[in-house]
Amino acid sequence: MKYKKSEWITFLSQIKWSATLAMTLLHCGALYGAYLSIKTGKWQTLVFGYILAVCSGIGTLMGAHRYYSHRSFKAKLPLRLILCFLQTLTGQKSIVNWAREHRTHHQFTGTDADCANINRGFFFAHMGWLMTDTHPECQRRMDECNVDDLWADPIVRFQYKHYGLLYTLVNIIMPTLLPSYLFGESLINCFFGTFMFRYVYTLHVSFCGNSVAHIWGSKPYDKTITATHNESVIYATLGGAYHNYHHVFPFDYSASELGCKSNFNFMTALIDFFAYIGWAYDLRRAPVDMIVKRKERTGDQ
Repeated sequence: MKYKKSEWITFLSQIKWSATLAMTLLHCGALYGAYLSIKTGKWQTLVFGYILAVCSGIGTLMGAHRYYSHRSFKAKLPLRLILCFLQTLTGQKSIVNWAREHRTHHQFTGTDADCANINRGFFFAHMGWLMTDTHPECQRRMDECNVDDLWADPIVRFQYKHYGLLYTLVNIIMPTLLPSYLFGESLINCFFGTFMFRYVYTLHVSFCGNSVAHIWGSKPYDKTITATHNESVIYATLGGAYHNYHHVFPFDYSASELGCKSNFNFMTALIDFFAYIGWAYDLRRAPVDMIVKRKERTGDQ
């Protein structure tokens, strides 16, 4: 498809060059970090980096997503502190900003009001939206998005107010210094490995929820929406493969029909554990009859 000169000028004018440069350098650093990890990294550092990646996944999928964005369960103070810390480790904006974007994404999926609009192509939905100006309609809808429940939480307010400092300490300095102190790893390996490589990997896992999970897969619950059921990402996303279900029943804490007993869903098992020890409560589920009726009415059978 050929573009007119005016269209190219419009496209180039929408690119946020500073964000694009930052993303490019981050990916270059991640590739170098992967090389160093394989070539000279200590196995203890590799294990540490993997544990941090899993913790980042918990911060995004259980914290920012199921708890803060969808309020699919309630959490007591110790769990709220843990989830806030782990969400900061992800380096994916503050809780307020993440939840505002995600709630708007659910309400206006596939439209100009969706920050990761899949109808603008795979790359845009995956990461291009971070490197271009936000569509005016999307910005308007995000400004209107109600996040008063988040502002009511003093922990969330503290994170928002001091996010720059917390991001630097938790996402950059801690992953860099700890392996060096604990295992005698070089600071170069730590910075490019346990910070950059781990960070970029977890970013792409999250990005798949906006791209892969809205293009490829089945639609057993609602064939009219873009969200899909795609088990190819089930392990990387720690059980977040049931996106078609999640978009139909976003309030369900399990984000799947089967929970964790009949399929891999680490996030559900973790929430169940915290419910068992009393730190999580009022876990919300979609009633079975509601699920069955929805599948019969709109599912791709």
